[in-house]
Amino acid sequence: MPFLTADVTDERDALATFVSQQLHQLATTLQGLSREQLAARPSASAFDLGTLARHCIRVAADYVLTIRSAPEYPEPSDSSGDAEQEQTGVVTDALRPQDDADGLIAELEQTAEQVAQVIREADLDVLVPVPEAPWFTGEEKWNVRWCALHLVEEFARHAGHADIIRESIDGKGAYELNARADGETWPPAGWGPPSHPAAANPAANAAAPYFSPPTTDRHRRPTTTRGDPPCHPPTAPNPPAEIPPAASPPSASTPSSSSRSTSTSSAPHALDSRA
Repeated sequence: MPFLTADVTDERDALATFVSQQLHQLATTLQGLSREQLAARPSASAFDLGTLARHCIRVAADYVLTIRSAPEYPEPSDSSGDAEQEQTGVVTDALRPQDDADGLIAELEQTAEQVAQVIREADLDVLVPVPEAPWFTGEEKWNVRWCALHLVEEFARHAGHADIIRESIDGKGAYELNARADGETWPPAGWGPPSHPAAANPAANAAAPYFSPPTTDRHRRPTTTRGDPPCHPPTAPNPPAEIPPAASPPSASTPSSSSRSTSTSSAPHALDSRA
């Protein structure tokens, strides 16, 4: 799957594509993990990767039912009724006994396709019923468009959360995991800016995985190196124009006000040179 979201043609295609892309990205974070790693909580978060995957699968399933049933209420889903889910919106120990990385990846990929299909087939302006929950006011008015945008936000938040957990487990980041999902070697040739030792030293490259990759046709961008790493400090701006010293207080010999206006009107104000 491409690291960058595929090109889109219109609003409906954009919503469907971006929702499914976030689920695809969440799936990449599970690659090669053992059952113990899926359940690991290496950060301060109460989430593990298995829980994040199960939560997103559940949320997607609920919204698929909601959008398909709009403007009517959907029938209750099989997964509803859990006490913790009803109170907090997420079960913090949702990993099932039979879950493994490959199985969850397959479910996330299938879920991504289902959500995208439902969005592409729906009328974006149709209102959907808002469920009763402690975090809703009862005054919300949602349509399918809002639901799709919310899913982009929801799944992007959890995909980023999953990135942090995965890096805390074994140090593997999103670029490497996407390359692995595409069956590519890691690191790719020419990784990193030419001036950085990582570009010529694979060992240093592996230890510094955050440099922007050279783009390829797969990334749908021109085949040029994107430049400095995202965390590289920006280039310092041009220094501001030098502000001239303050004028001396007028004296008896100072020219009249009319002559002063004539002599200074052509000199720009110090701030004007920065505009």
